[in-house]
Amino acid sequence: MRIVIFTLLGSMLLSCSGDLRLAAAGAASDDAAPGYVVSGNRVELGSLEGGELSLKKMVSGDLNNDGVPDRAVVLVNNSSGSGVLYYLNVFLGTDSDGWQFVAEEFLGDRIVLQEMSIYGEGSVSAITGVPIHSDDYGQLMLAYYTYKVDQAFSEKPALFLTRHWKFEAGDLQRLENY
Repeated sequence: MRIVIFTLLGSMLLSCSGDLRLAAAGAASDDAAPGYVVSGNRVELGSLEGGELSLKKMVSGDLNNDGVPDRAVVLVNNSSGSGVLYYLNVFLGTDSDGWQFVAEEFLGDRIVLQEMSIYGEGSVSAITGVPIHSDDYGQLMLAYYTYKVDQAFSEKPALFLTRHWKFEAGDLQRLENY
């Protein structure tokens, strides 16, 4: 059963085309944006039904090549049960200093985040130390450990993943064969 659930949730990518626009005014100083999305529902940092939602990491860079900084965040839902669920939220910056939510993806349960970057001019891979090629500018990269299909959650996660996303045709797309 765990295999099926992980496969379904691990591949979930939700996207909005302008439906959720967030103004920067009123955001708490530790927030990357004034609102987030978890499992398709708008939420805020702090107490969440069934747990506590916190901001694990935030990076800025230009994802859609418009010259306006964008943001990607990793959120952690530390549930009142045994799960510690990680989510990616991506926001495009707007000309009016606001943020437009564009995508959410479930990353996994009890992952160990190693690195998160939005590649741009002068970027160097934190994993290999090699300069990033200009063709890869605008890519969002996450590197983390997660659990193998047959691995118990009582062990340290042993599967190292790097995932890349890029805006193509106005949508955030995960690059599969990278």
